[in-house]
Amino acid sequence: MDKGIESLASALGATVTEQEQSINVKYVAPDEYTNSQMEQMLVSLQPLLDRRDIVGYAAARNTRVLRSECMEYLKRRDELISKYGEPEIGEDGSPTGNSRIKIGSDGYKSFCSEIELYANIKHRPNLFKISYGEVIGKMSGNEILDCEWMLIDGDA
Repeated sequence: MDKGIESLASALGATVTEQEQSINVKYVAPDEYTNSQMEQMLVSLQPLLDRRDIVGYAAARNTRVLRSECMEYLKRRDELISKYGEPEIGEDGSPTGNSRIKIGSDGYKSFCSEIELYANIKHRPNLFKISYGEVIGKMSGNEILDCEWMLIDGDA
């Protein structure tokens, strides 16, 4: 054992013991996702963010990772929506400050044409995965289906 660690532990009033442990670690290589897939993954995590359990933790961590991975794509998407979209009008009849694109419109076709290049760029985000056993009884069937990409067989 390292004498420096022993000295530090002693100064703190602690003792250090070495113990050999057999730990069963399952390595999960990062999967590859396109920007558009990661955008949909972000949408699927939204309903889970208020949870205060391991599912909420996974949702928060994966939201942060996914936003970081596709930040430039989301920015470009928003720029193109502003460029090709129409101002969104609220229930009171005044503009909300947002833009939206109607499917089938000329603006939508132009948007799709320009965003396609960015939407298909692939990344390997380091996502937190949970075992199916951990989420049974914590997530609904629909939530499991929506977030199946963050579930693994066996122990997480």
